[in-house]
Amino acid sequence: MTAPAVRTVFFDFGGTLVEVQPAIELWLRVLEETGLRPSREDLVEALGRTDAELLPKVYGYKGRMPQFWAEYDARLLARLGVADDGTLAAEIERRFKTGETYRVFPGAHEVLESLHAQGYGLGIVSNNTDDLLVILRKLGLARHFDHVTYSQEVRADKPDPAVFRAALERAGCAAAQAVHVGDRYEADVVGARRAGITPILIDREDRQRDADCLRVRDLGGIEALLKGRKV
Repeated sequence: MTAPAVRTVFFDFGGTLVEVQPAIELWLRVLEETGLRPSREDLVEALGRTDAELLPKVYGYKGRMPQFWAEYDARLLARLGVADDGTLAAEIERRFKTGETYRVFPGAHEVLESLHAQGYGLGIVSNNTDDLLVILRKLGLARHFDHVTYSQEVRADKPDPAVFRAALERAGCAAAQAVHVGDRYEADVVGARRAGITPILIDREDRQRDADCLRVRDLGGIEALLKGRKV
């Protein structure tokens, strides 16, 4: 039996389309620029404790992420013993929103433009918050995508199939007519399969040769896999 033609290609965001610098690096840069020099160990501990307290609550901050990050930054700075009237926290948030912690992988724009020109619908499925929409615009990626679906709005994180099902509904596409490209086996491969979507694992370091799914080394390999199944 011939496989259904692929109509929609979903992409994960971090690790798939962009390389993401750990948040600690930006925190260290900004703190050092203001004359503060906490140890990396103290900052790691403060970030970990603040993550544990607040990240489980992030679903409830849909549409209110500035409030979430103001609370997050205040708690973290207090843990470091840094007095702040809000100025430092505001600078931290401004810097995160510039996109400086992200690097678009080489060839990403070209692959997305080519897939779009061939008639594929393009979407993002990401474990993320409202902030994703801002960063996509800053990086010039938003223009490539017909729809963006993220965990905060669905109130479910990959590999929960709910986030994939929401993306399929938004795309108006049957699961059998979609593929999902991602770099994490559990979140992207397992999650896509649970929703009936064919996963493609992007394995840039060639560390997952035994993965039981379609696999590419870079974004450029996606088109070769789709040949013969395209609309």
